Amino acid sequence: MRVYREQGGAVNEHVAPDRRHVARTELRDWITKHYPHDRPPTLFDATDRATNTAIKTADFETLQADRDAARSELKKMAERARETVEKISTLQGERDSLASMVEKMNVPGARNETTYLNIIGGLLGLMLGKSPAGKQQSIFDNQSMVIAALLGNYSGRPGISDSNLEKYFADGHPNSPTCGHLKFPHPERGEMTI
Repeated sequence: MRVYREQGGAVNEHVAPDRRHVARTELRDWITKHYPHDRPPTLFDATDRATNTAIKTADFETLQADRDAARSELKKMAERARETVEKISTLQGERDSLASMVEKMNVPGARNETTYLNIIGGLLGLMLGKSPAGKQQSIFDNQSMVIAALLGNYSGRPGISDSNLEKYFADGHPNSPTCGHLKFPHPERGEMTI
C-alpha cells in the first residue's frame, strides 16, 4: 500500500509513523483483500458492509455444490410429488366408482321397489284375507295387529318401526296405486281387486 506525506503526495521512501497518511480508497481495497469479513463503518457504508464481494473460490465451489445438490433433491421431490398426485387422482377415481357402485346397490331401483311392494301386498292379502271358502287365513284381524306382532317380535331391527311399517304396508296394500294391479283378495271384503 502506498504511503502519503501530510501534504498528500505519494512517496516511495520512508515516512515516520506519526506522519504517514493512507488514501481512503487504497485502505478500503487493502482491508477488502486481506480482511474480507471485517468492514469498519468508518470506511464502509451499510450497503458495503451487507455485501461481501470477496468470496473465495473454495467457498464459491462449496456453495455451488450445495445448490446443485439442493436442485437435484428438489427435482426428486417434485417427481415424487407428481407421482403422489397421480396416485391420489387414481384413488379418488376408484373411490368415486366404488361409491357409485355402493349407492346403486343400497338404493333399490323402481323395479325392485315395485317387486318388494308387491310381495308386501301379497303377504298382507294372505294374512288379512279369507280363503275361497270364506274362512279367515290367519289370526290377524287387521293391519294394526300385524304391525303390533312385528314390533313385538322384531323391535330394534333396521326398518322395523311403527312409522316405516305403516308407510310400506300402505304402499304395498292391495288397494294402493303401486300394488293395485295385482289380483289379491281385499283384506276386509275377501274379493279380488284389479
